[in-house]
Amino acid sequence: MKVAKFTLDYKSGGAVRDAGCKQVARLLVDGWSGAKDEDMAVKEIQGGITNLLYRVDWNAPAGTPAGVERQALVRIFGDNTEIMIDRKRDNATFQALSDRGFSPVLHGVYDNGRVEQWMESRPIEDAEMSQREPIDFPSIVGPELARMHALDVPGEKSPMLWKFLDSWYDMAADISFADDAAKAAALRALDLPRLRKELDWVMTQLPSHKNRDGDTLLGGLRSSGNAARLKAAQFVGDIVFSHNDLLSGNILLLKPSGGTPSASAAKIKIIDYEYGGYNYRGFDFANHFCEYMGFEFDLSNYPDKLSQIHFLKAYIRQAAPDLLSSLGDSTDARDAFFTELHTRVNRFALASHFFWGLWAIIQSRHSPIDFDFMAYAHRRFKGYWAHKRSFFG
Repeated sequence: MKVAKFTLDYKSGGAVRDAGCKQVARLLVDGWSGAKDEDMAVKEIQGGITNLLYRVDWNAPAGTPAGVERQALVRIFGDNTEIMIDRKRDNATFQALSDRGFSPVLHGVYDNGRVEQWMESRPIEDAEMSQREPIDFPSIVGPELARMHALDVPGEKSPMLWKFLDSWYDMAADISFADDAAKAAALRALDLPRLRKELDWVMTQLPSHKNRDGDTLLGGLRSSGNAARLKAAQFVGDIVFSHNDLLSGNILLLKPSGGTPSASAAKIKIIDYEYGGYNYRGFDFANHFCEYMGFEFDLSNYPDKLSQIHFLKAYIRQAAPDLLSSLGDSTDARDAFFTELHTRVNRFALASHFFWGLWAIIQSRHSPIDFDFMAYAHRRFKGYWAHKRSFFG
């Protein structure tokens, strides 16, 4: 991993920031060391709510080798994001995925960001995640997520979910808003002590350290003799390298050299792995389905059973074709498998609501970004209570 000891000043104005973007690109992109300022241009890219993104274009002089990139993406880590994101781990994860050909190429890192390969693309829209025409996005995203889950990535292999939630709950419980009466009232309305009890309950219902990562929850299925349902439950509880933040903005629709992709040849790239780590397979599914609702979190946009199964079938064809074959040609076995899969995946939605609800509370205290994090926290916990009724009765 190339490392530049450089802090990019992005608060002093556009000219200073742009000069910093050009400099880190020169330092980290192979073949750019001699690039002149007048031959470089910087453009802000609209991204998420965690980092600042800029594209640097280089009008390379004649004779520059064809293999040298002409564009690069400069990522500047957002203020205070290190409170929730281990940047050393984040950079190591990106490097591992780059080495395995899954992520864009990592050119290198600097003190408060990194430089990545620029990819001609656009992020897909929330509504497109469930779209089947003209591009069948679930049938493209599912297999790509399966490829990610199959990766062997260095680092801690135990599931990260409950460690993060315990830590984030403690951080949220320590937050106060003495300087903001409206946020203080909104935080009180969430009733964190009640949520702590709910979190403890969720841990008993989903795979966790309280039930040997779900093994003790399978007793009834083992005794039932229903092999298809048992396979589904075990599949959902598998621990795999997960994205954990697969919203629409982290799915790029790649643009081919000829322009707009045809529906049949459309390709995507999953990006942004700040929250990536080993986790339960079912969490990544449920969290992705929750993202169909966008930041406005309209519960009516949560995918129905048929939509979920369409995505899951595409995923399994890539991830575990032998698993489908093992079910045989029996309609009853396949129906039992996918019904159990659907049930178990949806229950992980409760963990997703806690994950991003607690995240939003903490961001509301620390993030300088102009976004109503506390309102988003309320929407996520509203989703929690609605989905608890739907998925647990």
